[in-house]
Amino acid sequence: MKIPNIEKNQFALLMADSKTGIILNIEKEVHRNDLDNEAFLIFQNKEDISDFIDKTIKTNKEIEFMIYNYKHELVDFIKPK
Repeated sequence: MKIPNIEKNQFALLMADSKTGIILNIEKEVHRNDLDNEAFLIFQNKEDISDFIDKTIKTNKEIEFMIYNYKHELVDFIKPK
């Protein structure tokens, strides 16, 4: 699985099950490379990512989040509380 190429101002978000480390797709289900469901969500700014994470944590407290920039660098890792 490759981090997608994104624009300079964008961020890519990857989710994983915090208990197993298994990568999740955008539907928050186990990601399988042979299916069409993407693993990365693309956001235009960090505020949109924060809103998405806040909403997701309200319904599932066992997801961790990895945020990547356009250089494919990990810029933030958020563990569930």
